[in-house]
Amino acid sequence: MKKLAGFLIIILNCNFAYSQEPQVKNDFDFVSFTIKDTYPGYRDKVKGNEFDALLRRVKQSRSKDTFALLSRMTTFFKDKHVVLTDPTIGSKKIDTQQCQKDSQMIRQYFAGNKRKAVYEGYWLNEYGHCIMALKKVNDNPVTYYGYVIETTKKAIPGYCILKMVQQKDGTFYTDYVTENLSARIFAHCTFKNKGILWLSSYGRWKHLPKYEPGMLKSTVPFSFKPDFTILDTNTVLLKMPDFNNYDRNFYDSIIKANKAAIDNAVTLIIDIRNNLGGYVNNYMPLLPYIYTNPIVHSGGYTLVGERFLKQHEDAIVQFTKDGDTASANSYIAYRDTFLRKKGQLYYRPGDTLAQNMPILNKPKNVAIIMNHNCVSAAELMLQNFRQSSKVKFFGEHSGGAVDYLNLMSFRLPYHKYGLYIASVKRAVNEREPNYDGKGIPPDVEIGDEVSDWIAFVKKYYDEHQ
Repeated sequence: MKKLAGFLIIILNCNFAYSQEPQVKNDFDFVSFTIKDTYPGYRDKVKGNEFDALLRRVKQSRSKDTFALLSRMTTFFKDKHVVLTDPTIGSKKIDTQQCQKDSQMIRQYFAGNKRKAVYEGYWLNEYGHCIMALKKVNDNPVTYYGYVIETTKKAIPGYCILKMVQQKDGTFYTDYVTENLSARIFAHCTFKNKGILWLSSYGRWKHLPKYEPGMLKSTVPFSFKPDFTILDTNTVLLKMPDFNNYDRNFYDSIIKANKAAIDNAVTLIIDIRNNLGGYVNNYMPLLPYIYTNPIVHSGGYTLVGERFLKQHEDAIVQFTKDGDTASANSYIAYRDTFLRKKGQLYYRPGDTLAQNMPILNKPKNVAIIMNHNCVSAAELMLQNFRQSSKVKFFGEHSGGAVDYLNLMSFRLPYHKYGLYIASVKRAVNEREPNYDGKGIPPDVEIGDEVSDWIAFVKKYYDEHQ
């Protein structure tokens, strides 16, 4: 990538310790200041004093659940890139006796013949490692609790991983503990219909018409391992479910190792379902197969606040200490510019990722399979690749976390919760409009009744050659 792409990802790659400046009285002030100082979306989404009024309410609350109160400030923006997490949840002792009681209660409740409320029942997450039971516990507001029934992760049967409270707009404000007990997170989730639950970007759950003990053992878990498969003489499949744990060389090696198969394929299927983003360099090796015309990467605005300047300076110090002169100099080159822009939005124009490349005859078609859990850098890939006439999207809307990018990470000074906030605002235009919370739409929607999305796409091209 060129200038902008490197800029968009360079802050994301840095996770230096943050020394607490300016001084704050408590975690509430820290979160409030950091959002205002770092998140460009604050200026777009807060038009009056509603955020400050919210801060006053949560500080005055008598609740002892500090994490829940602080989360009210991050979830206010309904942005998957403004997140507070409690990573200490896994160190807390599980109340096994309460889990046993709740597990017995669930078995007895669903063994009865009485009519169940909407959404009640057993649900399987698409990662294939957990079945939970949703039970309605309140009518006003409508509230559901989700209890673990079976899981291959750390949580045990009877453990309550979801507490969902319906809001005025119909969505559910959700207190969620990950199945491996690695974090507690608050998020807005919604039921797509009676059979599908979208838990923000933390998973897609499917209602089970019937549950039998041991069902999880026969479920094939979702794999986050990249993979390449030759489906037939005309069709090849590349799975790219993760842009975090692999660098460009990893995907580049897969593509080079299978160059002959790709070169001879009529259709290249790229499956990016559940790709939560990471580093945009991961999809760059595919550009020669995508290219039909110049591909332009969006420009962006960085909010140059005190937090940003501090982390920028920390990066220079760290790179210098590590002997990485090139990286240190790349940061130093922008130091004076950023200081002049303090408190303002700094614009970096977009870059042309590819131009004057040969247009390959094969693959003739490039299909990208996507779902609600595709966010961030995965959505940048969608935006870039949609500019090619070869490309068609299949599946469902993406997650809608592409308008505010580049996570900066912080540790709260007192409770040590993790705070992640986007620092860059993508420049929207007619070709790439606002997708915040809405997601990028597919060209061909795949219905919930379809179990094999890859077979669906293959059949589509078999019938449309």
